[in-house]
Amino acid sequence: MYKFVAETVDDLYVECLRMIMHEGEMTHPRGFNCKELSPCVTVLTNPQNNILENPIRKASKAFMAAELLWMLTGRDDVAMISFYNSKIASYSDDGLKFFGAYGPKICAQLQYIVETLQKDPWSRQAVLNIWRENPPKTKDVPCTIALHFIRRPVDTLNLIVYMRSQDIWLGFPYDVHNFTCIQLLVASILGCKPGTFTLVQGSLHLYEPDFDKAKEAMLYKCMTAAKTPLATVICVDSYKNEIAFAKIAEEKIRNNNLWGYKRLDPLINSKMQWLVEFARKKYANS
Repeated sequence: MYKFVAETVDDLYVECLRMIMHEGEMTHPRGFNCKELSPCVTVLTNPQNNILENPIRKASKAFMAAELLWMLTGRDDVAMISFYNSKIASYSDDGLKFFGAYGPKICAQLQYIVETLQKDPWSRQAVLNIWRENPPKTKDVPCTIALHFIRRPVDTLNLIVYMRSQDIWLGFPYDVHNFTCIQLLVASILGCKPGTFTLVQGSLHLYEPDFDKAKEAMLYKCMTAAKTPLATVICVDSYKNEIAFAKIAEEKIRNNNLWGYKRLDPLINSKMQWLVEFARKKYANS
């Protein structure tokens, strides 16, 4: 068992990269060379410090924001998310939808999570399932099994995410950002402080083509943490209103109708600004 604990996602990322490169076992899934740690527990002690700034990895803030909104609006379509990352379309079986999209599962179960933890703050049953039983042959088998929300102590909301598989280079920056944002939003609805964010990974791995870049990235020392603002939504209805408004706003952004979003919750507003910046550059270069 490998365990990593840090206050910022940048520090957590570097620790994981170092251990994978130094102690990872060479494995060969689907015939590809891959260094792997199994199993792992990675803990982010402050879920607001969830924006990877590593200059070698160069995670896209626009894609972080777009994928988060794509999930929160329950979408599974290629059209919206591929505007912000054209490469992702290759994971769709039919070019239209993604079999393993998290959004429909999250939207279908989020109210249950909130109601469970409001009815019994000590409940251990606030589990949001992502996995598909007996998945068919598909390019998009979900990597995430479940999200477990638990109040310990009772005024603090922790999130434990169970993942069968996580690519440290491709998926880790976005998974951490998106799941912690969901944690911050649910904490706000419940009136809780955000606690720790814990990832339990059956496989944390790095593919051979990314070895050289990983060696560079793991030398980076983050001096300051990029923070996501705390959410301010106070109930499920106010949360749903914010998400509905953000969905309309995103469609306008994608259609080159850039306008302000002062109405939005601070967390959501900060992500929408990333989308505006991305679209402005994209249309300026087209």
